[in-house]
Amino acid sequence: AIPMEHIEAMARRLENLEDFIGDADMGDLPLDAESIEMMTGIDASAIHVVADNGAPVDDAMVTWAQELQLGNWFTLDHNGSSNQVQYAWHSQRKQLHLFAATDGRSYLIQLRRLGAYLQAGLLVAREEEGLTVRATRDALAKLNANPERLLG
Repeated sequence: AIPMEHIEAMARRLENLEDFIGDADMGDLPLDAESIEMMTGIDASAIHVVADNGAPVDDAMVTWAQELQLGNWFTLDHNGSSNQVQYAWHSQRKQLHLFAATDGRSYLIQLRRLGAYLQAGLLVAREEEGLTVRATRDALAKLNANPERLLG
């Protein structure tokens, strides 16, 4: 699990970031690690910013993105790399969403892009069950499908 102090510290630093971007667009300042450092004064080198890019996204996906539950775990496929991330924070108007990986990296994703990631299957909720339960069920399913494995 990701230490709560780490998540809370990041959230405090990003708290007012939403004030710099509009609800509908990013305004004059692009949302990237450099602009986050300039606006908040924090070192954003470990934050991967995934800004809106104008990609079409269903309104239902945007609504779903706004309803994600903090603390849930997801698999995030970003730039060809798959990472296990925890939904750690969202801004007051839910325009910005922070996902924290166990390796210390964070992903700050704007709302419409988050909806697009959900729509494309690039952000997928992880199952609630533990790894042991999942591994046991998978093993039983394989044995049920091919019982000869036990004999050979």
